[in-house]
Amino acid sequence: MALSPVQSHSRWSEWSEDRGRLVLERGWLAGAGLDLAGGCAANWRWELQLNHLQGRLPYQGQSSRGAPLQTHSEWREQALDLTALHALASSPLQVGARVIWSRQRRDIGSAGAVQGYPEQYRQAGLAAGLRWRAALATHWQWQAQAWLGRFQPSRIAIEFPTADPTVLRSGSGRMAELGLGLEWQIAGQPWAAQFGLDWQQQHRSQGAAQPLYRGGLLVGVASQPAHTELRTRLSAGLAYRF
Repeated sequence: MALSPVQSHSRWSEWSEDRGRLVLERGWLAGAGLDLAGGCAANWRWELQLNHLQGRLPYQGQSSRGAPLQTHSEWREQALDLTALHALASSPLQVGARVIWSRQRRDIGSAGAVQGYPEQYRQAGLAAGLRWRAALATHWQWQAQAWLGRFQPSRIAIEFPTADPTVLRSGSGRMAELGLGLEWQIAGQPWAAQFGLDWQQQHRSQGAAQPLYRGGLLVGVASQPAHTELRTRLSAGLAYRF
């Protein structure tokens, strides 16, 4: 079991159909991660990771009429990651598969006469990858890993200020992730210090257009733009082995 404070730098971009940038948000999110792990059969290992992140990001975007605007967004995110790893015989190499689920709430602030609104994303995906774990020195171990994955279309619940609450869908998504880890085992103790650096890119294509209603009357059409999220995650914590 491991508990780690986490700092994650996020860069969120949304794009129009002609690849013009509609939105840019970037900044640091803070939170914590809880990791549980164990062996379940010969050469097999399972890992469960729970993460919570939150923070305020500067927001550069456009109004519905295309005018540029600047405000901020409040982010809150919970994520669950279940991993199965199989160690190859007489090798530090492991092959693995992951199930990924996350929920993100994004409250976009108002900017002058332009009203803000909340969005809530839910997404799930699968990934496959490799991990290399080996001794570095006495009481020290290091690991490197790489993952590629696919996501189902995200579900986005939105409360536009000029329409009834609605649900949009993104297009399908893909993910790439690289990670480095370092662990120092305290001699004669079940405790270990762990340090991690991870980089992840997620991209989703534009979703289908959905009608917007207000009081039963059609007031417009909206679609979720294509968007890309880049994350750089730093963690440092303590692990306890039972």
